[in-house]
Amino acid sequence: FANEAGDALLPSYLKVTYDGTVSTERLILQALLEGPVTENMQPVIPKGTVLNKVSIRDGICYVDFNEKFMEKRDGITPEVTIYAVVNSLTELSNVYKVQFLINGATKKNYGNLDFSNTFERNLEIVEGEQ
Repeated sequence: FANEAGDALLPSYLKVTYDGTVSTERLILQALLEGPVTENMQPVIPKGTVLNKVSIRDGICYVDFNEKFMEKRDGITPEVTIYAVVNSLTELSNVYKVQFLINGATKKNYGNLDFSNTFERNLEIVEGEQ
């Protein structure tokens, strides 16, 4: 999740009960959608965002959100939002890259980022990980 300034990520470790009815990648994304459980962190995904679909193929996790994801949260940089999702999903041993889709289609830009390509893990944006 985002730090209080909204310009870096803070690691968050959650224990969840896993019953096998939902994929691990969906569980991770649902936790990000719900927001942080500690006070010194900010949510990174815009309110109203819905996860349409998530799938993994050839090491790439395809994450399809609704259009609300494109609205961005006030005070949170685009990099923080993107890498909160990417770094969380690449914790899985079978995910190396993440491709974002909005209602099933790629978008050209997300803030100042090229949103049409895949994203790889970025630990430089995590506080204390440089």
